[in-house]
Amino acid sequence: MHNAECFQNHLGLYAVEPTWFTSAVAAVKDGTWKPLALGADDDSTPPYVVSADGLAVLSVTGPIMRARSKFGGASSIALRQALRAAVADDKVSAIMLRIDSPGGTVAGTPELAAEIRATDSKKPVYAHIDDLGASAAYWIAAQARRVTANATAQIGSIGVFTVVKDTSKAAEMAGVKVHVISTGEYKGGADGAPVSDAQLAEVQKLVNEINEFFMAAVVEGRAMDKKDVKAVADGRMFLAAEAKRLGLIDAVASMDEVVSGYGEKIRQRKKMRAEQARLGLAIAAVEAQL
Repeated sequence: MHNAECFQNHLGLYAVEPTWFTSAVAAVKDGTWKPLALGADDDSTPPYVVSADGLAVLSVTGPIMRARSKFGGASSIALRQALRAAVADDKVSAIMLRIDSPGGTVAGTPELAAEIRATDSKKPVYAHIDDLGASAAYWIAAQARRVTANATAQIGSIGVFTVVKDTSKAAEMAGVKVHVISTGEYKGGADGAPVSDAQLAEVQKLVNEINEFFMAAVVEGRAMDKKDVKAVADGRMFLAAEAKRLGLIDAVASMDEVVSGYGEKIRQRKKMRAEQARLGLAIAAVEAQL
């Protein structure tokens, strides 16, 4: 991706686990997290893998952003396209999101969450958290009809944040005075310019409003009371057993157990439909003779 486009892709409000975010920023700054070469995104890789039973496993790995990033991770646009492809695929009877992600940008996440709900009305969508399902990753997981996680998975970090740096003191010490000429108190900013309390309050208001969308999605997806969601929407992470007790997931199980169980569900569903079709044909044959 072009550098300017990639830079823009990493800006804005985040629904991501803060510890991961801080470590990631530090890794990029010191050069230990190397960007992929341009064109290294392997678009030839199938968007999902279909089991013999018809379960499409769609991986959501790494940070989630709207577009593809040269730092890897998952694209919410690509995930939406994969869900639509799975719906149109006759080999697919159900879909499972295999999630191992710290979350990502708010941009693109509500649309992906809506896509998951829409997809589930056509084919069942399940979510399995494999080690990490935080923030935006949990936002989308909560939209599946059933959420599972392995025993050591970390789940939660419900919340939104952004970072505002006030470097005015550093500029002052360097003998630099930065003036921002704008049409209003909340319009514009620059490195070295002071950040007012009113500006910080406005950013906090925006973060709170976006978080209301996050909590509403969890309330709807998990059929939880808002007060129960609000009680855990403070950024905390929970191991799977505690997340289950809080109603954030439905069961604690390994990936193999979950895939096997959904495969059996699909087989039973196909068997039931075949039997219904057989009975329907038999009834039609009898009625034809009357």
